[in-house]
Amino acid sequence: MVAIPDAIASAILAGVNPTFAFNSMMVGMPVAGLFTGSQYMNCALTSAMMLVMAGAVASAREVDPISLIVTFDHSGRSLPVVIGPAEIG
Repeated sequence: MVAIPDAIASAILAGVNPTFAFNSMMVGMPVAGLFTGSQYMNCALTSAMMLVMAGAVASAREVDPISLIVTFDHSGRSLPVVIGPAEIG
């Protein structure tokens, strides 16, 4: 319940519809709860990432903002999965 206003503010900061914040909370938090092992783990959005998304959405006017955000999200999550086991970083 505490993270809902933060998610709405992050959606506004990213330049997308704030109702997407509710969708991401309904999916993201249960998935994060399944894959974290600590009671003290906090899964939340960061303002720095929202500013990056806002810049990307503003610079790509002809692309759907949601597909752009999903593409950034998937590439950001798959890169550590590849780099980690390969011990590149």
